[in-house]
Amino acid sequence: MDWGITAEDIETLRQTLRGSISMFTMLLAECEPGSETHKVVSSAIRRRRRILAKIEAAIIESGIEVGQSYGGSVQ
Repeated sequence: MDWGITAEDIETLRQTLRGSISMFTMLLAECEPGSETHKVVSSAIRRRRRILAKIEAAIIESGIEVGQSYGGSVQ
């Protein structure tokens, strides 16, 4: 399936995820360890890190370079 996603789109997504991880990490520092909020924020960080790792693995596998147009499929 061709979604017309560019390397710039992928890089934007990566940066957004990194920013989200940073924001949640700062929030985590304010949470009481063991609290429900701490658990929820920790889970959010883990999910975003997993997604970012999948995206980065796909980039390596496909050979996409930042600034290069990507006309292939995203799976």
